[in-house]
Amino acid sequence: LIPLLKRMYTDIRYHRMTVEEKREYNQRRTESFRKRRLEEEILLSTPAGRISAEALQKACSVLLWRTV
Repeated sequence: LIPLLKRMYTDIRYHRMTVEEKREYNQRRTESFRKRRLEEEILLSTPAGRISAEALQKACSVLLWRTV
């Protein structure tokens, strides 16, 4: 229930934004997505022998997320 309420609040807040605020908001989201995607690609392209345990765990979660 709580995630649904958060989603509804977020939708309401977005629709109340001005055109300029929406543009900035969408630009930040896009940049954030691109940055995360680039970090994931670098992580997944790291050779198995050079990857740390933490990075390996992160890579596994990325792979699981992408298969959903």
